[in-house]
Amino acid sequence: MKKRYHTELTAKELATLPDEAIDTSDSPELGEEFWKNARIAAVLPSFYEANQKAGR
Repeated sequence: MKKRYHTELTAKELATLPDEAIDTSDSPELGEEFWKNARIAAVLPSFYEANQKAGR
């Protein structure tokens, strides 16, 4: 996959991109088996806050 950006995008920059602007061609499709076994996981506030402070 070719890089389209000169620098890595921050979480805020990535969040503002429309879905169709994100190249997912190198990511495999997730099949029914994946979703059948998927679980919801809570994000710990401290982990979230650390990433926000780091600009991720």
